[in-house]
Amino acid sequence: MVKLLELGLIYWIKTKCRAIQNLELDIKASLLDILKGNIKAVKVSARKIDFQGISIDSISIDSKSISLALISNKKGPNVLIKDQFSIKANLTLSEEDIQRILTSNEWSWICFKLLGKGQKEYKVEKITINDSSIMINFLKYPEKTFENKTLIIDKGNKGLIFKDKTTSVLYKIPIDSSITIQNYHIQDNFLFIEIMALVKP
Repeated sequence: MVKLLELGLIYWIKTKCRAIQNLELDIKASLLDILKGNIKAVKVSARKIDFQGISIDSISIDSKSISLALISNKKGPNVLIKDQFSIKANLTLSEEDIQRILTSNEWSWICFKLLGKGQKEYKVEKITINDSSIMINFLKYPEKTFENKTLIIDKGNKGLIFKDKTTSVLYKIPIDSSITIQNYHIQDNFLFIEIMALVKP
C-alpha cells in the first residue's frame, strides 16, 4: 500500500513539472493512516527541475499533513489531493538556472522590468551570482554593445526586491500570494531560497 501511494505521489509530482530528476520521497504514514486517506508528512527531494519555466538545481520539501485518495488509471496509480496543504521548501538556483528563468517565455517579463528594455533590445549573455548580488551581462541592440547591471537582492513581504547597485532604483518582483519567502543567502555562486507555501489541489 505504501509503495502504491509512493508511486501515485511520484506520478502526481511529475505531472506538475516539465522536467525532474532524482526524485525521492519519504512518506510518514501508517497503513491505517493511508486507508483513512491521511498522511502525516512527506519529505521530497529532487534535482534539475523545470516547474512552469522556473529552473531549479535542487529542492527539498517537507509537507504538513495531506488528505488524499489513491486512484488508478491507465498510466498506473495516482493520487487525488482532497484539500490544500502547507509545505516548507529549500530551493537552490545556479547561475544557469537564473539565466534560463529570465529568458523563458513565462518569466522573461522579469528581465524586461529589471533591464528596462523591450524584448528585442537586448540578449542576456551571462548571469553571475556573487556575495548578495546578481550581475546580468547582456548584449544591447541595435548598438551590439555589451553592458551589465548589478542588482542587490533583498526580500519583501510579497516577493523579491532587487536594488540597482549604481542608481539605487528598486525593482519589486511579486510572487503568488500562497508563497512566502522566509530567507535566502548566496554561497559558492548559488542562490539558496527558503519558502513556505500553500499547495492547492
